[in-house]
Amino acid sequence: MDAAQTAGVAGVLDPGGWTQACLSRGGTRFCGARAEAARAIRLLQVDTTRSVIDYSLTRRATLAALFGGRATTTDVCDAHPYLLRAAKFHGEPTDDPCPVCHKDLLTHVTYTYGDALGEYSGRIKATRELAPLQYEVSEFTVYVVEVCQTCGWNHLRESYVLGHGGRTCNGAEVARLQAGGRRVRHSRERALSE
Repeated sequence: MDAAQTAGVAGVLDPGGWTQACLSRGGTRFCGARAEAARAIRLLQVDTTRSVIDYSLTRRATLAALFGGRATTTDVCDAHPYLLRAAKFHGEPTDDPCPVCHKDLLTHVTYTYGDALGEYSGRIKATRELAPLQYEVSEFTVYVVEVCQTCGWNHLRESYVLGHGGRTCNGAEVARLQAGGRRVRHSRERALSE
């Protein structure tokens, strides 16, 4: 039983990836848009993913405060100029519209931090770079930030720890990864593939 099944997520898997995700809780089954939060549980299809944190509840609370009048647009749309620049040049586009302005699609920026990365800690990485990196580095943390380049909305979407944790990989496993035998697929890639 994989992590998705233990978390109550069921889905139909085809060769291209997830086609439908459903959440089962207390005998009730939700499919489609209501299962989006459950789909975040299945962030990566790799062995070394651990300490997964989904920030969708804090995102929802922030948006509720904004639309309830307890926060202003200036409070929540405060992206730093460097974050906006990173989203423009290094971000990965999604199909999700901005929840504040609804004018632009969100962009995900993926940061990697960890002592094992040395001078490369704090750098932005593309999703495709994470799979090989997890077998080269013992442990590092990945933070995914969603950004609207139009209004400046930004929020931490998810974080997780990757890395081999001291486990050594044989040459065949590393070669398979470099040949594309296993891909990192978190929420933004599933959204783009559907």
